[in-house]
Amino acid sequence: MSPAQPLPFWLLAGLLVTAGIIVMARGWFPALLALLAQYALLGVLLGEGLLLPPFAAAKVMAGAAACAILVPAGWPGGERGRSAPAPHRLIWGLLELLLLGLALLGAGLGAQALAQRFLFPGAGRDVAFLVYWLVAAGILAALANSEPRRAGAGLLTALSGLDVAYVVLAEGESIPVLALLGLLTILVALASASLASAGRGVWREVAD
Repeated sequence: MSPAQPLPFWLLAGLLVTAGIIVMARGWFPALLALLAQYALLGVLLGEGLLLPPFAAAKVMAGAAACAILVPAGWPGGERGRSAPAPHRLIWGLLELLLLGLALLGAGLGAQALAQRFLFPGAGRDVAFLVYWLVAAGILAALANSEPRRAGAGLLTALSGLDVAYVVLAEGESIPVLALLGLLTILVALASASLASAGRGVWREVAD
């Protein structure tokens, strides 16, 4: 399958849904699972859809390393013991989800409009839409979440979109650039995990 051909529906839908979950998920663990699934699907896209198995393997390994770094910071046991939210907080949470859903819809429409006007050489509209979607959804997730782990997952999603764009434009021929992209993935994960750990330490001191 060449990059100019339409992507398989299941592959495109999977990448769209995982990015959407990262934006909409209120808990960290669902976002972590979606991020892990996203890297697996990106491996299939890069290895079979864009015909670059070496870069696909490097991307999957960097993504797996990033998720492994984030797992201790996002283990669900750290979220236990929280009391039920007050009614006004529940209403605000529902309103926040609604606004976030509308913003996500706007990001999707914007990505579709860009894919119609600005294609990548040698690639079809599906690939262009996917690049714009990953970048837009990732930036939205990073901006909408003050919690470092979920913001980091958004940045990693946006970075994945840039990875796909680079592979399409440069055909993945520059090994130093590929190594830099993998290093950026791990650095973003390390920064997110460090900020999350520092934040938990501050809250413990306040509670004590």
